[in-house]
Amino acid sequence: HEATLANLLELILYHQDTLTNLAQDKGNEGQICIVELVDYCARKITSLNIQDPPEYTSKTTSSIASQSPESTFLEQVAEIEFNCQMAALTIIRHIINVASKLSPSIVSRITDTHDFMIMLVYLLEKAPWTRKSPDGKSIYKFINRKWTQVPRTQNAKLTEHQAQVWLAINDLAMDPELRDGYEINSFRKDTILRLRILLTNSLVDQITILTDLQRVIEQLSISNPPATLSKSMLLIEQVPEIREKILEETDFEELAQEQITKLFEEDQEEKQKEMAQLASMFKDMADFVVNKDHHNVELNKK
Repeated sequence: HEATLANLLELILYHQDTLTNLAQDKGNEGQICIVELVDYCARKITSLNIQDPPEYTSKTTSSIASQSPESTFLEQVAEIEFNCQMAALTIIRHIINVASKLSPSIVSRITDTHDFMIMLVYLLEKAPWTRKSPDGKSIYKFINRKWTQVPRTQNAKLTEHQAQVWLAINDLAMDPELRDGYEINSFRKDTILRLRILLTNSLVDQITILTDLQRVIEQLSISNPPATLSKSMLLIEQVPEIREKILEETDFEELAQEQITKLFEEDQEEKQKEMAQLASMFKDMADFVVNKDHHNVELNKK
C-alpha cells in the first residue's frame, strides 16, 4: 500500500493549494504532516544515494521458472521500494516548490537538517533512473514506472524523475527564501560546483530555466565562503511525531504474525472484496483531486 499512497501523493501534491492549505491549518496537524513527508522523502533519497545501482537484467520464461519463491519475493520488495523512492523525488520537488510559503522550521528542515541541495547533487551523479545491461551495450531508463530500453542517441533525453530533481535544485538555488538562509561553506560550495559538468547544453535546451542556475553556479565558483558561519536564528524545530508514535506503540512482530495469519487463512473472495474497497477508495480520492482542479480551471475561465 505504501507505493499506492506514494503515487497518490504525487498526484495530490501537484496542486500547490494542497500544501499551502495544510501549512495554514489552524492546528499543528498540517505542519506535522508536511514534516513527516519531508523526512519520508529524505529517508528514501538517502537510501537511493547509498545503494549501488544494479544492472538491468531481462527476464526470460526459464529464468522466472527457475527462480526460488524467496528470490521472487525479495525482487518484488526491491521493485516496490524503488517505486516509492522515485515517487519521493516528485513529492519533495512539490514541497520545495512552495517551501517559501511554509513555516521557517520546515524550510530549515529542507535546507539544513537534511540539506536536500547536497543530497540531490549526489543523486544526479548516481542517476538511479538509468541502468545498463550486464554487457554495457544497452541502456534502460525508468519511464512511466517501468524500465524501457532507449537508443544511445536518446540517452541525453531527460526522464520525468531526473527533471524533477533538476527543478528541485533550481528552486533551492533561485528562491530567495530558501537561498538567503542557506549558509555556503567550502564543502557545500565544492559539492554544488560538481553540477557544472552535468549542466550540458542539451539539458538546458530541455529545461530552459536552468540558464539562471548556470549563472548562479558560475558566480559561486568565483566567490569565497566565509571563514566562519553566521549564527542562525533560533527556531523551534518540529519533529516527526506521527512516525515516532507509530514506532513506539506498534509491536511489529505481532503485527507481522497477524498479517501472515490473515494472508493464509482469509478466503480468496474476502481478499478480492478488500482489494476492491481499497481500489475504490484510492480512485475516489484521485477523482476528487482531478475534478477539483477542473472546477478551478472553469472558475478561472469565467
